[in-house]
Amino acid sequence: MALDDPYFMVRDEVSRAVTAAKETFTRWKQLAQTNKEDEFMWSTNELKNSLKSIEWDVEDLEETIVVVEANPAKYNTHSKEVNERKDFVRKTRTILEGIKNKMALNEKKRQYTTKVVDPDVVGENDRFIDETQRQQTMLIEKQDHHLELIGNSVGVLRSMGETIGGELEEHNVLLDDITDNVDSTHNKLNNIMGRMAKLTRMTSDRRQWVVIGVLVVILIVVLILFSVF
Repeated sequence: MALDDPYFMVRDEVSRAVTAAKETFTRWKQLAQTNKEDEFMWSTNELKNSLKSIEWDVEDLEETIVVVEANPAKYNTHSKEVNERKDFVRKTRTILEGIKNKMALNEKKRQYTTKVVDPDVVGENDRFIDETQRQQTMLIEKQDHHLELIGNSVGVLRSMGETIGGELEEHNVLLDDITDNVDSTHNKLNNIMGRMAKLTRMTSDRRQWVVIGVLVVILIVVLILFSVF
């Protein structure tokens, strides 16, 4: 890996921040079950600020991925590694969204609990919130699974594209060789045809001289015959 690859520094910071946010979130859930309102509110604000900061870091992380993906040769990266980096960003965002959703649901739950006095109504609201939270969790898991399948498909298609590109380059080399051979054969044929033409002209000239010689001999013989008689 290239030493100036900016991805790893940002990724390590994000990993540490997510770990700290999970710990804060665990403490926040414990406080939500108590009457320590002041401490709970402080923990809520702390957690929200932490999540916001992580989201900014994730955006920076996505920018580093774009930079590396645009110039993989400079950072000595391959498509598989780029996909792994994108997968890290996706999973991090899923964790952040899960925490934010649970905080929002808990806030609604506390509002209902404060406003509603009837225990039956409170219980019904709790069940509704729990069911909504469960459905959202299932939806996030399905989305995560679908995104993972899409990522794998993209990797396979990219690999196939690279293979096809390599084969096309090999075919281009073969076509260049065939073109060179055809040009060479064409030149050889031209040379042979030229030599044959010269030979034909030479043969024709010789025949003409032979005919002339025969005619001269016949003329001499006729003259001799006329002189004798």
